[in-house]
Amino acid sequence: MLQYRVVKKSDINQIIELFEGVFGGHLLREYYVWKYTYNNAFSSYCVFDKDILVAHVGYKINILLSDSKKYLFASRHTSMVKKEYRSDGLYLKLIKFSILKLQEKNISFVMAWPNINNMKATLVHDDFFPIFQTSTLTLKLRTKAEKLIKDELIFTLLSTDIIKAIRQKHSNDTFSINKSFSYLQDRYIDHPVNNYYVHCYQDKSSFIIFRIHSGYVNIVEFFSRSDLFSPHLEDFIESLGEYSCVIQSWCSIFEKNKYSSFLRSGFLPNEPIFQCGAYVLDERASDIISSPNKFVFSMGDSDVF
Repeated sequence: MLQYRVVKKSDINQIIELFEGVFGGHLLREYYVWKYTYNNAFSSYCVFDKDILVAHVGYKINILLSDSKKYLFASRHTSMVKKEYRSDGLYLKLIKFSILKLQEKNISFVMAWPNINNMKATLVHDDFFPIFQTSTLTLKLRTKAEKLIKDELIFTLLSTDIIKAIRQKHSNDTFSINKSFSYLQDRYIDHPVNNYYVHCYQDKSSFIIFRIHSGYVNIVEFFSRSDLFSPHLEDFIESLGEYSCVIQSWCSIFEKNKYSSFLRSGFLPNEPIFQCGAYVLDERASDIISSPNKFVFSMGDSDVF
């Protein structure tokens, strides 16, 4: 008899084991607690066969701004099913169970980032609506010395003072996650695993938040005026010029000026390609799926970076 329920702290060891078995990586306990704790409980759901964990899905709860409206939404991550349980529709049943639970929390919609493999399974769901697809804008920097960029090099760590400056100088985009002070603090400074850095321009009028990982520089957030975006991007690239690295970013093609700035600076659309879609749980949030060209998104919106 399979049991569907909310995750408990006592389940975390088995969740870590399942993660290692499915993805071949390691999931830290403190990272899991940081990511899926909402209002002093877990916003993640699981399936047990007697005392064995066989499936899991987690949700990160945030606020999305749409014109003058605010929607509480859940971003879906860490979807996994034990190999021997993948042929009987268990994952779909878990998704339906978890969505019912999220509706009880007044969640308006669920945002999902399915990869190519589970996109096939996700599209079977009648209530799933694709919103946008984005390639990864990529610029490869190579130096004669092949000096590889590393995390321990001296860059300015993101701080609460910088976040205050960002919030003072830049308003939130519509059709985007509400990048409030508390969101940025939780997402980047309180992250239990990753370090995030900031590059400032024009006396702290423009800000790039980035992560360094295995020779890659991921631009996870870019807060800038339209007239400063292009020169700041060039200045940021120049600041990395002595290192060999791969700079990556996301930008909607509908943000024409920003997208053009990336192309002029030598970035090219490349893999990996990411898909984003939504399950609408509240009809009042239907404008989310009807306006894909309005979405403003960044790499930091996904848990991958």
